[in-house]
Amino acid sequence: IVVTEPAQTTFYVYADGVSLYHGFNGNVDLWRANKTAVEFYDNVSGKQGNPYSSIHWEGRGKPIDDATGSRNWNINEDANSMANNAYFALHAGHGWKDGILFGTANPDYELFRTNNLSFGGNNGKAKWVALLSCDVLNQSNQKNWTSVFNGLHILMGFDTHGIEGENQGSQFAQRMTGYGLYPKTMIREAWKFTLKNTINDASIKGAYMWAEPSEDDYLPGFGTFREPVKDSNGQYTINWTPFECNV
Repeated sequence: IVVTEPAQTTFYVYADGVSLYHGFNGNVDLWRANKTAVEFYDNVSGKQGNPYSSIHWEGRGKPIDDATGSRNWNINEDANSMANNAYFALHAGHGWKDGILFGTANPDYELFRTNNLSFGGNNGKAKWVALLSCDVLNQSNQKNWTSVFNGLHILMGFDTHGIEGENQGSQFAQRMTGYGLYPKTMIREAWKFTLKNTINDASIKGAYMWAEPSEDDYLPGFGTFREPVKDSNGQYTINWTPFECNV
């Protein structure tokens, strides 16, 4: 079913950036991660939909360095965890093919796809999730991420190691809303062209997964989107698409 004007008029965005990570990667400082999250948050929160739309976006949880994170993503922590209780959630920080990573201010350094991550289920609202994290949607392991789809429409990440680029957060948001320098486009296209434009390195690959028929979703208020549909066996049909990060 195509939705053009949902019953609810307020949608929520959540973002966090883990600049300082003190776990297993040798205290690597992703110095742009927090800035990326703040840029994204500030360019979605407070935005109004297209003219004549009653939809507006509000923030849920201001992004703050490595004190933010794991408890807000762990589905076992709280059914109303901030990431799963926002319609759009973004994490900028370390990751690997089985999960995402956090700093010492968090109860968990790492959250595993199998035990900790689920989007849309457990009374959650998450429809679109972007993980600016290395290898999370690696080709060898991407099929395993179907387990996190419990109402989720699109999951975005890297197929390879990723690179943080200048203005990634703001560009991604502006491409979805049309506010700013970039024309409005579909969510997956905004993701793809943001990475291409801010990285421009063919050795780096981004990727996204989607539950049919949600591939062509726009951000609510800025275009139509489709709810995922289960087949006769009660399963979603989920696809994976990689792309090179060069213009």
